[in-house]
Amino acid sequence: MISAPSSVTNSFAPTYGKSGVEPNYGMSQIYPKQEVPSSSPLDVLDFSMSEGGGNPPKYPPQNGNDSLYQQLLTNTAKVSNKYVGNNSECPNCNYVAHRAQNLKRHIITHTGERPHSCSVCPYRAPDVSSLRVHMKTHTGERPYECPHCSYKASQKSTLRNHLKVHTGEKPYPCTFCSYRSSNQTNLNSHVKTHTGEKPYSCPHCSYCATQSGALKCHLRIHTGEKPFACTRCPYKAAALGNLRSHLKVHANSTNNSNQ
Repeated sequence: MISAPSSVTNSFAPTYGKSGVEPNYGMSQIYPKQEVPSSSPLDVLDFSMSEGGGNPPKYPPQNGNDSLYQQLLTNTAKVSNKYVGNNSECPNCNYVAHRAQNLKRHIITHTGERPHSCSVCPYRAPDVSSLRVHMKTHTGERPYECPHCSYKASQKSTLRNHLKVHTGEKPYPCTFCSYRSSNQTNLNSHVKTHTGEKPYSCPHCSYCATQSGALKCHLRIHTGEKPFACTRCPYKAAALGNLRSHLKVHANSTNNSNQ
């Protein structure tokens, strides 16, 4: 229910990018370390997929060793042929997409490529859409409002998960205990309390976390970064939860002054 297909799980060991935060399913696990003369491993997918395929790019073999070249051509041909019908199937797992662009976005989960950089912090995104969502953590933009309470979200999917708090819906059960979750992400995190898995390691100390978000917060201890600023005083926090706790100080002060 929560595990990836065995072909993916066994093949792609998590590594970490330069930020030490985001899991990076390295391209070296898919292709050998020889490189074709291309700026991106995904260039092999940039051939008229919207028109039902097309010819793969013709990169010349290097140093007489064309094993990587042939593998790229093979994988590209697979993508091209699968896309001729109504669906596109990933050549590395059983994922199926209805649009070529969605397939290309999915392929990035295998290569670990993150070409889009945040202008405010070291975060890098696999696609423009993910970068836009991330930028809202800096701007504080939360355009999606809950109709039942004051909660606001930066993404529609986050609001949908929040609404389950009001409906009580918890469709994701744990296979180890009676715990049930309103969303898959929380269930994945919970299961790690049973397995003891802590895949996110701090590059500066021995700290390990079950979630990438927890590691991001921890790293701010080392960097001194405090991105969450209070709008009513100079206070800044390293974690959003700390800022929320701080804001209650202002709220209590206002309530006391009104009494």
